[in-house]
Amino acid sequence: MGINFFGRNSKIVINGKTYVGNTIITQNGQVIVDGKVQDGTLDDKVRIVVECNVERITSTEDIHIEGDVTGSIESDTSVNCNNVTGNVKAGTSVNCNNIGGNAVSGTSINCNNIKGNATAKVINRG
Repeated sequence: MGINFFGRNSKIVINGKTYVGNTIITQNGQVIVDGKVQDGTLDDKVRIVVECNVERITSTEDIHIEGDVTGSIESDTSVNCNNVTGNVKAGTSVNCNNIGGNAVSGTSINCNNIKGNATAKVINRG
């Protein structure tokens, strides 16, 4: 279980610490960058800020991101973030400012603008 970030020289901040790499994974309280376990452990409450070059994010848990994502996001549960240039897919809910691609959710979508198609039981556009 965890969150996976993919991109070329992606830069993200997790709980105030900056990580740079092509693959950044949070798993079992650890951060793994390009296959190497990093020092320290993560608290139960994880704060993520995407700085640059994240092309795709996948997760088995809720995703809460501060900042914009220049790529796509997929979560088994919910996605909460600012702007996404790609597609967003969530098992339960999507809450974003703007989505440049398609938005798919099992329950609800709450967004200002969606450039692509939106599929959910409840869709609220602000």
